[in-house]
Amino acid sequence: MSQTRTMSFMETATSVAAGFLLSLGMQVVLFPAVGLQSTLTQNLKLALGFTVLCLARSYWVRRVFEHLGRTGTPGSGSISGKINALTGRPGMCTHGHDSNRGAKAGE
Repeated sequence: MSQTRTMSFMETATSVAAGFLLSLGMQVVLFPAVGLQSTLTQNLKLALGFTVLCLARSYWVRRVFEHLGRTGTPGSGSISGKINALTGRPGMCTHGHDSNRGAKAGE
C-alpha cells in the first residue's frame, strides 16, 4: 500500500513530536545527572534543533522507501522477481540454479 506525501509527513511529524517531548524530558533529568547545567530555554532550543533535523531525516527516509517499493527494486515482490532483478534471467539464481525446480539449469 502506498502512502501519500502528506500522510508520510503527518506520520513523521507525530512520531517526531513524541520524540521531542521524550528528548526534552530526558535532557531535564539526565543533564544534571552528568553534571551539565542548562536552563529550560536552552533545553528547548537544543531539543527543537534536533527535532527539525529528525523530522527532515525521517521524512526523507520514508520517501526513499516509498520510491523503492514502487519501482520494484530487489527486496520487493516475489522471489522470482528478486532473482530476475539480480540476475537479469527469469527464474535463474546467480549460481545458475532454476528457482522453479531447484536444480542447475540444463541438469
